[in-house]
Amino acid sequence: EEGERLAGERMAEDVARSKQSFIESEGRDWAHRLAGLIDQAEQSLLQVQEGIAAQVLEIACATARQVVRRELLIDPKALRPTIDEAVEQLLLEAKVVTVRLAAHDHALLAGDIRSEFPSGQVDCIVDPTLAPGDCIAQAAGVQIDGTMESRWRHAVERLGSAQAWMDGDGSDSR
Repeated sequence: EEGERLAGERMAEDVARSKQSFIESEGRDWAHRLAGLIDQAEQSLLQVQEGIAAQVLEIACATARQVVRRELLIDPKALRPTIDEAVEQLLLEAKVVTVRLAAHDHALLAGDIRSEFPSGQVDCIVDPTLAPGDCIAQAAGVQIDGTMESRWRHAVERLGSAQAWMDGDGSDSR
């Protein structure tokens, strides 16, 4: 009788150990599966967040582009800080600077620019290849590209975007 009781206890212990081992094994398996699912969910969430961020940046850039275009239509003199900065940079090394402008901007700005700088230092000319809001300053073989495309590209590159100044159809809606 004692032998049967001991055998029964050993059998119960073996069953309990087997059960515990099975539970631990299954628990590890489920933990690994759950960890994998969590990793997948985190990756998916990250992709969604990146997609949303890209869309927000795209909307912000499109809005900014329209604001800049509107500002240039309302106040063409908004181009002056760009012109002044380019001229001042070039005058550090040169005696004469040529500023090329679109006809519309030339008509509005050339007189003011010439009167601001000493006689003969700045020459403003019409460049029919430039659009309103564009300018190119040149002196002693150095050129500063102040076109809207160039200024826009530099601004959006800092944001990690490559959105062009022109619309997809090649127009700039100005």
